[in-house]
Amino acid sequence: VPLLQMNYPERVDHIVIVEPSLWMRALFQLMGPFIDPHTKEKIVMVNGEEQRVDKLRPLISKDQAMPFMLPDGELTSEVNVDRYLEEVPFFSLYDRRQK
Repeated sequence: VPLLQMNYPERVDHIVIVEPSLWMRALFQLMGPFIDPHTKEKIVMVNGEEQRVDKLRPLISKDQAMPFMLPDGELTSEVNVDRYLEEVPFFSLYDRRQK
């Protein structure tokens, strides 16, 4: 974590973990004291539909949200991780094809 904090400051606006498992929450609690407070406040774990809507609605538009993220999410295309990692430029939206 310190390596990322020193070399990539302020690169992430938010990290939202949807429906984290028990071990993920426990790991976050254990690592919490070692994470910079400014970085720690950017990490949000949400459980249940009400929390998802409250936390994700301001961060992501419904045309870029899958239905499991927001009830009215419109991104229904299948997510191909290989395509995302290898073909989609970092500045582009996942479901917009390059011409």
